[in-house]
Amino acid sequence: MTSIVCWLNDDIFLKGLWAVADSRVTNAYGVLSDNVPKLFSIPLQYYMDGDVFHERPVKILWPMFGFSGSTLIGLNVKEILSNYLGNLSPISYYGGPLPTIEERTPTLFEIAELAKRIGEIYLRSVGQLSPGAAKCEFVLFGFCRRSGKFRVIKLFNTPEHPASITMEEHNLSGDDYVILGDRKNEVQARINEKRARFPRDSLNWGRSPILVMADILRSEGVSTIGGHMQIWAALEYKNHLLTISHMDNILPHHVGLSLFEDLGHVGGFTTGHAFGLSIPGPDGWPDSAT
Repeated sequence: MTSIVCWLNDDIFLKGLWAVADSRVTNAYGVLSDNVPKLFSIPLQYYMDGDVFHERPVKILWPMFGFSGSTLIGLNVKEILSNYLGNLSPISYYGGPLPTIEERTPTLFEIAELAKRIGEIYLRSVGQLSPGAAKCEFVLFGFCRRSGKFRVIKLFNTPEHPASITMEEHNLSGDDYVILGDRKNEVQARINEKRARFPRDSLNWGRSPILVMADILRSEGVSTIGGHMQIWAALEYKNHLLTISHMDNILPHHVGLSLFEDLGHVGGFTTGHAFGLSIPGPDGWPDSAT
């Protein structure tokens, strides 16, 4: 399956909602890949009526999407959601005051309702031919402009109701986290144990889910959780992918792919990310590290 942890991190550098995921995909026969991303930033953008060729997109929101369970369902829901939300056009209004763009901007809950509708279509499609594969968990999180706060919404189906998706909103404080995957209790216990080792206001306390994920990936003790870490920070006005580097190799990686060695450059450009983390050891990072 996989493991995703989302939490509110009062980080000195990137204060907002953080999420960490592994990159392993498995099936009944074993590991299929250790290099699959599970977390995605999906910008909402619209085009004005006169922009018929969609040349001037206007970005209005940056929700994050993550999935666990069926990779087939998760990636397709993400793709349809990205295509829909990346090509919005304002609805025409007649006979009343024209709403502002802020008033038209969907809430994070409304975006989650769209993800629910898309997800249920794929659950029915996959379930007809392969009922055992019709399992999914999604998480939508980020800053909601309409409500003016960070929000986290979890979506999932159950064996009792395999074709329908339940939505749960979680109001996170600094002590809470939302966990997806088949090892929720184990991951939660490990985070609680890790947090007990550090002062509450320390960098390692705030990033304890990352420390736990690093421990799990080092130990290879959980067959459905493995591969590499993927880390995102959702801030009020932007989302940041936090690349990963090893202490003995400072080149940044994303789900096990070296951004400069494996991917390199394209034309006259190469990729650039403003923030990254080194893989922490069992005792976390030094107090001065980032």
